[in-house]
Amino acid sequence: MKTSFIIILSLISFFGFAQKKGKEVWKLVQVRNGAKMFPVPSQNNEFGLSIKEKKFSGYIGCNRFSGKLEYTKGDNIRPVTLVSTKMACPDNLSSLEYATMEGLQLSDRLVIKGTKAEFFNQNRLMLQLEKLH
Repeated sequence: MKTSFIIILSLISFFGFAQKKGKEVWKLVQVRNGAKMFPVPSQNNEFGLSIKEKKFSGYIGCNRFSGKLEYTKGDNIRPVTLVSTKMACPDNLSSLEYATMEGLQLSDRLVIKGTKAEFFNQNRLMLQLEKLH
């Protein structure tokens, strides 16, 4: 019971902090694996993007990850300094996490339009997110 209370309190603090700092919460909906884009099954996944602080973080069902965003030519934004935890995951989550990490590492541009955020490598879509709040 005490552990549940601490977890709930931590989540409330996290989301309160995220909104105060301008972090927007997104969900991964498509990821590139090889030559094709694949839909991501509805599951517990979350991306936090803070353009103002130039940071991102997330969770795709097993490991947590985070990194920094940097401005490149013009208004282009790309992810840099990607780090993640390294827990053993079920095969289906391992494949999804690997494709997501690869997509982030290869991305050279982030485009946000309304409720969609897309990471590209040149003109090739790598990841697509939908805004939750």
